[in-house]
Amino acid sequence: MILDLSEVDFLGSAGIGALVDAAKAQRDNVLLRVVVDQNRPVIRPMQLTGLDTVLALYRSREDALRDVDRWAGTPSTSSGMPS
Repeated sequence: MILDLSEVDFLGSAGIGALVDAAKAQRDNVLLRVVVDQNRPVIRPMQLTGLDTVLALYRSREDALRDVDRWAGTPSTSSGMPS
């Protein structure tokens, strides 16, 4: 599943809570890929909560789609997202 947050301007506690629930619900064969596109107001809360270590983050939908076949159950470290 791909969640595109590239046009989100703010990620508050409700959004973080929904992402935490989604991260907990991940299965080995259905993994959440999140598109954040350098959007600092979205990336920063994910970093502060540690979600960037359990979700695969991508710069574009195309990158996330390209990685679907390669992804083996751990967050991609080759996505080039800022840390």
